[in-house]
Amino acid sequence: MAIGHTDDASSGFGTFGLPNEYYGGVQGNLNALISIGTTNTNYSRNINQGRYDDILVPCQVVDDKIVDDYLNPMNTKKQSIKQLGHFGTWVGAAKTYTSKDDARNAISPIYQNCHTTNDNEVCTVLGFGTVIGGVTVVVGAAVSQQIDSEATTYASGSVSISTAGGGYVVVEGVSGDFVSSGAGSSTGLGDVTVNGVEIGRPSYVVYTGMTKIREDVTMVTSYPNLEPPNDSVENPYSGDTYPLLDSSTNGVGYAQTFFKNAIDTGAGGNPTIGGADNYGKVYTFDTSSASSVNSSIDTLDSEVVTLRSGMVSYTATSNTIKPIKIGYAVNIWSYDRGNNTVTSKNAEYQNVIDVLNDPSIGGPY
Repeated sequence: MAIGHTDDASSGFGTFGLPNEYYGGVQGNLNALISIGTTNTNYSRNINQGRYDDILVPCQVVDDKIVDDYLNPMNTKKQSIKQLGHFGTWVGAAKTYTSKDDARNAISPIYQNCHTTNDNEVCTVLGFGTVIGGVTVVVGAAVSQQIDSEATTYASGSVSISTAGGGYVVVEGVSGDFVSSGAGSSTGLGDVTVNGVEIGRPSYVVYTGMTKIREDVTMVTSYPNLEPPNDSVENPYSGDTYPLLDSSTNGVGYAQTFFKNAIDTGAGGNPTIGGADNYGKVYTFDTSSASSVNSSIDTLDSEVVTLRSGMVSYTATSNTIKPIKIGYAVNIWSYDRGNNTVTSKNAEYQNVIDVLNDPSIGGPY
């Protein structure tokens, strides 16, 4: 009996024993599978694409409203608060405390809703009124106080406010406790050094409060493999990202969350949102002698709170319509992924047909 499909043999390959001439042999079955799998229309996909495009527009409009009318104005006001409370205000209206707790407790009454307790810090103020010519230091310089001849560090930190010929050094990031001591004191406490240079022993040690003003942000839960659809991946939800909402991310994503002062209150320990701007350090100051500054901060803080409240309904709207949008995106990805899978499988079938047509192996089959 000859091998092939031109004799009177029959096959059970999808034909229930019909003779070969009725179905074209094995390659006839494969051609049928190719024909069945070939997509002639994307009607359902196009419906979902149209619905996605339609709902994307209000998603973008609402996000633009959030950015332009709420996030940008409130962060402009927060930058103004930073400028009002920066080191220059402290220098001109210094307020110090004999207790660390008092210094820390003085922060919130001034900066109210525009700071977070995570950033609150007590700075040590070292007085050097007896140093001839004053003390000159720059921000970031290492500060330490030693207790014995073997240079064991008793306290350390870094300069927080630059001074030129000043009578004090403000130290942040303090470890341990700086101590005042007169020259030749029986306590034996050593001199304070700045970047390794001795500047003498402080005549007094007091404290002041410091915190940071950070950006208010909205974080988006985004699936880049869905917007736009990437049919090469098996799981369209893989590779999720969490960008901050701005003009370049408006409309995208599944959901979004507002974080005031860039603090992720949903995470353990309330970490800072990494992509958010830190506008800088601010200090406690004498609110009586700098009453106009304090009043301006009060006004700005109140305006920020009002803006945060006004944004709530728009955030809620985004969180309602964006999941619908993503649902259409999932459907589009599913159609594209299915078409991609069929195209790949058809290529496999065609490769088999080409091999089975080879006369050297007895083809065509």
